[in-house]
Amino acid sequence: APSVERRGLPYARPRDAPLAHARLLARVASRLSPPRAGRQCDALQADPQLEKLTEDRLKGYVPTAIAVALSRASRDDEKWANEIRQMSTMFVNLGLQDKKMEDAREYDAALRIVDDALIACQLAVESYDGSINKFLFDDKGSTLIACFGLPPNAHADDPLRSVLAALTLVARLASQGLPASVGLTVGEVFCGIAGSTTRREYTVLGDSVNLSARLMQHAGTLKAANGSGKKTGGVVCDDETRRLCFGQIEFEALGEVKVKGKELP
Repeated sequence: APSVERRGLPYARPRDAPLAHARLLARVASRLSPPRAGRQCDALQADPQLEKLTEDRLKGYVPTAIAVALSRASRDDEKWANEIRQMSTMFVNLGLQDKKMEDAREYDAALRIVDDALIACQLAVESYDGSINKFLFDDKGSTLIACFGLPPNAHADDPLRSVLAALTLVARLASQGLPASVGLTVGEVFCGIAGSTTRREYTVLGDSVNLSARLMQHAGTLKAANGSGKKTGGVVCDDETRRLCFGQIEFEALGEVKVKGKELP
């Protein structure tokens, strides 16, 4: 798929989380370690190289959007990470069969297939400056949620970026034999921290988030145009996304779609 640069769009490489918050987490991790690991904790604090390694590994587990709040001295400052903002939400069903997900718990080959699919999604989303929010496996299947417009990587053309990322993602998963289904929406959502002081998560909540999940389910019903009846997956977006990308991407009208939780199509 063409890169953002070739389309003449502004591109900002995702920024690493600040070093300060990673150091903080490294020290917290050392305090939470079991007593029998006391010598390892002492080594972490005494060895700058080991501390740096721990910092780098922790960065992969901390959303960039919350990194700035975590780097502040006061725990109360985390509340400033909570906000209502305009954002594009992407729900993706990776097309993995339930049997494959169950096999991944026991067999390396199945786990590699799942891992390759997740890596393909991650690369597609991050290449357009999006953020992976979470990966779920439930009654809807293997589902990934991504966001475009979270701080500090927000852009005026995030709806366009989300569409380009979705098309790239579908193509990459198709090359792995997986018929991905994607739902895209634009709207105001709550972005922030949920949970207690013992376990917190950075999450996104809102009507447009729920709608993107419904559109993902509808995308899963799309079938091949040759009349074979084979489900192909694809990308389905709301009308607001189409409007904001008008003149830059061609869309195909699928007619009105009735989804759960909405009175009107």
